[in-house]
Amino acid sequence: MTREGLKAKILATYSDEEWEKLRCNEFPIPVSAFNRKTLLRLQESIPEPDTEIPEDAVSEMSGRLKAYLAKYMPDHPDAHLPIVLSCMSLAFIFSEPLHAAGQTKWIVQFPEDKAVYYCPAREEGADSLCQYCVCRKMSEWKALTAEKAAAAQRQAGLSSARIRELLLENGFLESGILHPSDLVFYPEVRSLCKQNKCGRYQTTWACPPAVGTLAECRNQCMKYEELQVFSKAFPVTDPFDFDAFQNAMHEFKGYVQRAADQIRQEFPEAMILSNESCDRCKKCTWPDSPCRFPDQLFPSIEGYGFLVSELAKKAGIRYLHGPGSVTFFGAVFYNRR
Repeated sequence: MTREGLKAKILATYSDEEWEKLRCNEFPIPVSAFNRKTLLRLQESIPEPDTEIPEDAVSEMSGRLKAYLAKYMPDHPDAHLPIVLSCMSLAFIFSEPLHAAGQTKWIVQFPEDKAVYYCPAREEGADSLCQYCVCRKMSEWKALTAEKAAAAQRQAGLSSARIRELLLENGFLESGILHPSDLVFYPEVRSLCKQNKCGRYQTTWACPPAVGTLAECRNQCMKYEELQVFSKAFPVTDPFDFDAFQNAMHEFKGYVQRAADQIRQEFPEAMILSNESCDRCKKCTWPDSPCRFPDQLFPSIEGYGFLVSELAKKAGIRYLHGPGSVTFFGAVFYNRR
């Protein structure tokens, strides 16, 4: 989320008429002058609108502030929302502390005879706002969330490295990491499947239409955080030797199965696609009964609408390994641990 995005969310909380009433100090809910001034600043230009801000931090900080106000300001629940919106604006958009100048322990005053204060005595307690950086400047908040982000990045790197290691152990010497947002799902590729030149359309769980519509395939892929495209080349001296091609394809499927068995032990939710169809059974159960061997079923990567040459290029691996060879591809989708 960007600063501009958060600003848009906050502005959408009230109607144009309500914002005008706030400007004229006729808002139906009493708002302190400090918070009113802060909210009205949103209708002007904001500093560095494209700056990224941590969305999870906004949610966490908002939740903590709401809980704090519910406990220490229970008599005025209608005033909580303007306070929270003002605090979000100060902390994440304007990068300013949540208190007025010279009032370092002051959060909000409402009405004139009451105030909600941050008490330094609660600094180490669960009710302390400052424990959650609510009274800190954005720079300090970023420093705290940076460690979380770094830890998550390290963990993501470990997951990627482990998948890569398992692929290497099972004979896939080339692989490259992609994000699901990098993928393009081509209707033209699916239309080639429908032409049924390979004879596998409407015959197996591994191919269309059994794998789902193109939209369903996309939705399935988008459930994952990352994928690795992998390949393996096999010697086939005669490009017209169909038997040699079939033997290489079956050998490739064996490599995929061995890799899949190990990957799923550590990443049980992983989805694995591979080149070509599935001919494990003499006659597939599709569409009358479920697949007999779902753990050994790897849907066609082309059936998902992918242009394999494009996947290889984006992943930074070779599409061709020279004359006298045939190269098969697969992809493993996974969530980082």
